[in-house]
Order: sequence, then C-alpha cells, then structure tokens
Amino acid sequence: MDFNEFDKALLQIDIQISDEPLVSLKKFFLDHDIEIDLVENTKSHHYLRAYVAERLGDASVLANKLGYTLRLFSAFRTIDQQRELFYSRFIEMKQLHPDKEKRELLYLTNAYTAGVPILAAHTAGAAVDVELFKSGESALDFGTSYGTATSQSNTLCEQISQSGRANRQILVNIMEKNGFTNYPFEWWHFSIGDACAAFITGCKHTIYDPVNFDFNTGELFHMKNKQLKSFF
Repeated sequence: MDFNEFDKALLQIDIQISDEPLVSLKKFFLDHDIEIDLVENTKSHHYLRAYVAERLGDASVLANKLGYTLRLFSAFRTIDQQRELFYSRFIEMKQLHPDKEKRELLYLTNAYTAGVPILAAHTAGAAVDVELFKSGESALDFGTSYGTATSQSNTLCEQISQSGRANRQILVNIMEKNGFTNYPFEWWHFSIGDACAAFITGCKHTIYDPVNFDFNTGELFHMKNKQLKSFF
C-alpha cells in the first residue's frame, strides 16, 4: 500500500473527542527520574496526552536497560505549527518535483508532513518523533537523518545500510513493546490512539483528536468535524 492509499484508509477512521489532558514531559520525566534527551528549539512543545506520556516513559526505561537513550525531536504541535510545517514542506516538494501538478504535490507533501488534521497525530498530543543514541556517542545509523522526505525514510526500506535497518528494528521493537505504532513512511514517527494507530491495529475509531492547547490554563480546544478531513 502506497502512502496515498494508506491516507485514504485513515480518512475513514472515526475521530473520538478526548479531554484527556496534555502533560509536560519535562516535569513528567523529572518527577519519575527517567532519562530522555528532549531536543530544544523555539517551536518545541514537550507535551503529550497523559497516557501517551506514561508509555513514552516506559519506552525510555526499556531503551536505557538496553544501553540506549531515546532522543525526542517532536511531540505536541499546535494546529498553526502543523499548518506552517505543511506549507514549508509543500514548497520543498515543489522545488524537488517541479513537473508535478499541485494536487499531486499536496498528496506527496502530506506523506511526510500531515496537512489534513485527522492525519496530524502530533496535533492530538498522540505522536512522537524519536531516535536512539548511546551515551557519549552520536546518533545511531538509521539510514537517513530525521525528517528526510524520501522513500529511504520508509521504515522497511531495503535501500539503506544493514546497520540502518537493524537500528530501525531496535527502535520499532522498543516503541511497539510499549504500545506505540510506527507510521510506515517515517522510521522516527510513533503514535498511540490516532488514526494511523487505529487503522494498523484494526480499531474503527481514534482515542485522541487534534486540538489546540492553552499552555497557561491547560484547556483543550477541539476542531469542528468538517475541518478534520480536508487540507489546511
């Protein structure tokens, strides 16, 4: 199944509204004395739904036991941030594929940066982008760097090094043992309770929905249903 067919299947998943709170990962990992590397940048929001944060903590503990540390690149994103990322990726795809029509470029962009809210698990606080590293060393070989928008980022791609394939499998094993589902077109992306996880695990509905979040009050703002299944 290619990413267009995959996304069409995900669009059939029913979205359930959830008021489960988003929690601060910095506080969660500090309170539980769990080792994880949170990549900082001006757009980082180290928040996840409470249950997803707990499972990420469990995954981090397992990684540590196996001699690794999880590095978290991205967790919750606001709707506005996801929209901006999608537009930026669209420009990148347009430059890489100047011969393609706009509609085709939209679908190609959507494969690597979700432009349809139902597909944007980060905006639900249900997804993480992660890799592994060993203490005192750089990141392991994963065949491509984080965020690379090519077919080589497909988790099961065979056109990468043997060590890259092996390390991807180690990461997948750690995350899957703790309830996460891998998005098959990005080796670094894992989620719980979103449309991707629902489809792959055979569930007809999500647990979480895309939301905006008031970082001061903790209030969640849900999207209207008609907004969830069309491009920004």
